[in-house]
Amino acid sequence: MKNLTYRHFGSDNFDIIADSYSCMIRRHGGKEFALHIHPKGERCPGLILRPDAGFTAQAGAYKLLTQMGACSEETEKLELTYANEDSVETTVGFYADRIEMVATYTGKAPVKFEQLYVGRGSRLYTEEVFTPTHQDEAAAVSHYLRPDETVVLAPGLMSPPPWCFSAKQTNARWMGFALEPTVEEMDFFSFGSHPGADREYAWKIDYSGVAVTRKAYTSPAVVFRFDLEDEFAVLDKHVKTIVETGKLVIPDRKIPRWQYGVSACGWRWQHSKKDACTQELYQNYLDTLEQFGLDCDTMIIDDFWGDPAKHGIWKTDETRWPDMRGFTDAQHKAGRHVLLWVCAFSNGLPEEECRGGVHNIESPVWQARLREDARRLLSDEPGCYNADGVKFDFTSAMPQATENDKFRGVGFIRERFRLLYEALTAVKPDAMIVCQCMNPYFVPYQTVIRLNDYFALPEHGMEEMGTRAKVAKAIGFGIPVDTDHISFNTFSYKGGYDYYRNMDKFGTVSVYVNRDDIEDPEVCAILKEQVDRNLKRK
Repeated sequence: MKNLTYRHFGSDNFDIIADSYSCMIRRHGGKEFALHIHPKGERCPGLILRPDAGFTAQAGAYKLLTQMGACSEETEKLELTYANEDSVETTVGFYADRIEMVATYTGKAPVKFEQLYVGRGSRLYTEEVFTPTHQDEAAAVSHYLRPDETVVLAPGLMSPPPWCFSAKQTNARWMGFALEPTVEEMDFFSFGSHPGADREYAWKIDYSGVAVTRKAYTSPAVVFRFDLEDEFAVLDKHVKTIVETGKLVIPDRKIPRWQYGVSACGWRWQHSKKDACTQELYQNYLDTLEQFGLDCDTMIIDDFWGDPAKHGIWKTDETRWPDMRGFTDAQHKAGRHVLLWVCAFSNGLPEEECRGGVHNIESPVWQARLREDARRLLSDEPGCYNADGVKFDFTSAMPQATENDKFRGVGFIRERFRLLYEALTAVKPDAMIVCQCMNPYFVPYQTVIRLNDYFALPEHGMEEMGTRAKVAKAIGFGIPVDTDHISFNTFSYKGGYDYYRNMDKFGTVSVYVNRDDIEDPEVCAILKEQVDRNLKRK
C-alpha cells in the first residue's frame, strides 16, 4: 500500500506528503534547510527537524548525500542520508505514519561517548510535554512539563519506563517521540530531551555509566509521530510499531485468572520494619482481614522474610519464619496463593556472583544459584516453600559498565528479567512475577505490572496513579496491573478515598493496610466493596 507521496525538484528540494504530516525541505544558496514538518491540519510547522547528530549538543553543518533526480512518486518509504563534519551520518526514513532518524558514526578512530544527540538544533513548537515516567519523586504529579524542562526516561520507579514521550500540537492533538531499538541496541541508560533557548530541541540517548570504546556505532531509531488523539495514543502507536517491525515478539501465553484477583501485601502491616516480617504477624494479618470481612486471592510476603543483611540469599530466617512451607500450604488449602518479595541486591553473595552491589548475571555460578533459588521458592518438593511467584523489587539497580560486559545499561536489566522469568517458570509455569517495569520490550518477562510506590499525599493519588495505570495499560498487552497503594510508610489514607473507590478501573485490587487503616470505617467499607466485587477465589 503506497501512501507516501514525494516530489523532488531541482537543487535537492523536496515536498513529502504522508497520512499524518507533510514535510517541506528546501535548499537555497547552497545551504540545506531543515525539515519543516506540518502535522495534519496545521498551517504552521509543529517541528523543524534538523538531520544532524553527534556526541555533543552543539549543532553543526550538514549536507545531503542521497542522489536523486527530479521526480514525483508514491511509495511506502523514502530515505535521505545526511553527513556532518563530526563523521556522523543521519539517515531519515519517511513513512506514512512516522519519521525515523538513525545516526551512524563513520570515523576511522574508535570512539567513546556518554551521550548521543539526535536532531541537534531542531525547534519544537509546543506549550506542553508529557512524560510517562514520574520525573520527580518529591512532586505529587510531574508528568506534564513545559517544553524547556528536560525529559529523562531512565530506570527508576519504572524500571525502565517506555522510551516514548509526547508534545501537544497547537490544534490540541499530539506528536510523539520514541526510541525504538532492537534487542542488540539496548546498551544505553536512558532516552529523553535536550531543550535549549528559543525553542531549540534535540533528543538525547544517554550512555552515562555504561559507555565503552566502540570501533563502530549505529544508534537505535528515534521515531517521530504526528496527529494523534492524546498522549496515550502516542504510546499505543509506539507499541504497535515495535511489534509490526519485529523488534518485539509477544509470547503466546495465558495469564491465570487468579492473577487478576485481589492481592494483599503485608508491608504496611509490618510498618516497614525489618523485625516485623514474621510468620506470626502475617497470620495475624490474615486473621484481621477476615475479622473485618476482607479476603484476597494472593498474599504478598514483603521484605525481610530472609536475613535483612543478606538480600542476595533467598532463604527464610527461621527465627521469624519457622515454617514457610506450612504457611504457603495452608493458604493453598484456603484457595489463596503466596508471593515472596525478592530484589536485585546481591549483599550476602560470594564476590564472584556480585557486580556493583547487584547480581553478576553473566556468572554461570550465579545463574546456577538462581535456578536453585527458583526451585526452593516455588517447588512443591520436600524442603521447598511451594510459593506461587515473586514480587521483584529494586529492579532499576545496575552496575557500572566495563569494556568486557556482554550486557550493559537497560540491556543488563532486560537480561536479568529474562533469566529470572525463565528460572521461575521452569519450576512453576503459571508463576506470578510482579515487576515495576512499564516498558513494552520487557512485558514478556513479567506477568503483572506494579504501579510502584507513591511518595506524596493521598489527595493527589487519584491523578498520579491514574496516569501510571494508563501508561501500564497502553504498553502491557492486557496483563494485570497491580494498583499498589497511595500512602507511603505510615501516612493515613484520609484524602485519598476516591482512588480506592476507583481502584478496579485502574487495575487489580491491591490491599495494603495497617491497623489504623482497617479500623477506619470508611476505607474499610470501600475496600470490602472492592474485594467482594473482584475476588476470584469465591
